[in-house]
Amino acid sequence: MRMPPPTTKEDVTMATLMGSLPNAQQSCLQMLFVRQVHRQKPNMVLLGHHTEEYFSGSEPKAVLRQFQADLDHLEREIVARNEQLDLPYEYLKPSCIELNSDAF
Repeated sequence: MRMPPPTTKEDVTMATLMGSLPNAQQSCLQMLFVRQVHRQKPNMVLLGHHTEEYFSGSEPKAVLRQFQADLDHLEREIVARNEQLDLPYEYLKPSCIELNSDAF
């Protein structure tokens, strides 16, 4: 909001309400920002799915396969729960979490 909040209900008028709202340019800029932040990148690497082979031993590869299987199981659980909701919660699905490649 662009103005301080009113201190009493009597101070609220249509003019103060309209003056408090952002103008069209500010609204468009905010919507553009949210869209850019929310958009999935085409080169996104999902959690548990590496583009390069970091592990060469059989034990680390088995642990990675188990981790991927656990992520797939969680994905199916979340999808099943979301089918029962009016507004599905998509933000912590494993297919929506990007691997932080800066950690490697």
